[in-house]
Amino acid sequence: MGETFSVRNTNVMKGVAIILLLFHHCFLSEGRFEGYAVSFYPFTQGMVILAAKAAKCCVGIFTFLSAYGLTRSYHKQSSRWTDLTERKQAEKFALRRYLNLISGFFAVYVVVFLGSFLWGDRLPFSYYTEDAADLLHAAYYMLLDILGVSDLFNTPSIIGTWWYLGLAITIIVLFPILFKLYQQMGWVLIPALYCLFCALQIEPENNNSWLLLVPVGIFCAEENILERCKVASLVSNRAVNGGLKLILATCPLLLSAYLFAENYGTENYGMLLFSTLLPVCVVIWVYLFLSSLPLIAPCLAFLGKHSMNIYLSHNFLRDRWFQDHIYSFGHFILIVLVLLAESTLLSIGINALKKYSGYNRLTQKIHMLLGA
Repeated sequence: MGETFSVRNTNVMKGVAIILLLFHHCFLSEGRFEGYAVSFYPFTQGMVILAAKAAKCCVGIFTFLSAYGLTRSYHKQSSRWTDLTERKQAEKFALRRYLNLISGFFAVYVVVFLGSFLWGDRLPFSYYTEDAADLLHAAYYMLLDILGVSDLFNTPSIIGTWWYLGLAITIIVLFPILFKLYQQMGWVLIPALYCLFCALQIEPENNNSWLLLVPVGIFCAEENILERCKVASLVSNRAVNGGLKLILATCPLLLSAYLFAENYGTENYGMLLFSTLLPVCVVIWVYLFLSSLPLIAPCLAFLGKHSMNIYLSHNFLRDRWFQDHIYSFGHFILIVLVLLAESTLLSIGINALKKYSGYNRLTQKIHMLLGA
């Protein structure tokens, strides 16, 4: 086909998603910036809050990209599977992915845990137990948090936004099963899973509702949907073709964003549909119109490489440690940009610490010892 959705494209998408995440957390509601003089010019406060609500689609973007990447990676590795059963190889595949996730998370955990002693208004242990003498429970909850499963066990975490780790682990565990089902059912798996979620009354507010994007990601990877959209020629004239693509990609994006932000169809599960449609619309739009732009695409790809560290640490800067500093910059765009810049600098520092402390070599040895 000539056009391939590459790792670089994935990083561009992650860069967009992490900007949306920071925007979402900064301006989701009036309570996020209460007491601060924030300018929303040339928009109104209500318009920005509505856009920030729609920006929650960043969760779906990360979920979609995870499923897309897992599908491509699964194909590459399965072509070399000869010595073990498919089940054993799938288990090794999941273990490898889990170790990659947690090894990256643990380094950030250590940094923010120690940082909480310096800049936090309370000791980090206090997030695990209200009883200072209850060290056993605190240690148990802390271990679950380090393993990324606190949300799955409904136990305390040092910060609530780390709930996505539980979803990421669930995706890793369920992926081989969903991939196998897709091979048997094809695209029918998507509406089938949607109907199952409705039957089980899994509402859009449930974090597990984002799992609907896993079979969507598998479908797009298997059928090369993104690449087909990129090379599609609706008319012979190149300029007209680009204009038509822009209209066809933008209209459903804006419509689904508005309906998602307005919680339209929550009662009849229409919201579940929009929360699945919107992230895919964003990915397609960015891939068509931003992924090849000079300057912009490389900057987004750079942010994408740091997206996990930024996700894990930014709320400590925004809410726990330097809230007055972050919101002191006045204009809502500047506030997001400052938070993005400082979170990225922190991520660069964390990566340097991992490299020069020998942490990366240690994690590689652990992978080898566990056969992952």
